[in-house]
Amino acid sequence: YLPLQMFTILFKDLELSDEYFSRLDKSLLTLFEMMTMEWSDVARECMETYIWAGPLIIVFVILSGFIVFNLIVAVV
Repeated sequence: YLPLQMFTILFKDLELSDEYFSRLDKSLLTLFEMMTMEWSDVARECMETYIWAGPLIIVFVILSGFIVFNLIVAVV
């Protein structure tokens, strides 16, 4: 829940091609999309305004990928 609030607060005022982080529900959908490795477009648009958005998004993608991978291993 913390990354959801953090991304919404940090990026809700950005002028992006779509409303990626304007509300909590749209942030949830965007973060789920980023978790499934469709994150490059969002990262590029956010990095046009905030250069530090890139490392933040990459850390989120790595951590969420690690968690999902461990869940799959645990099920198998």
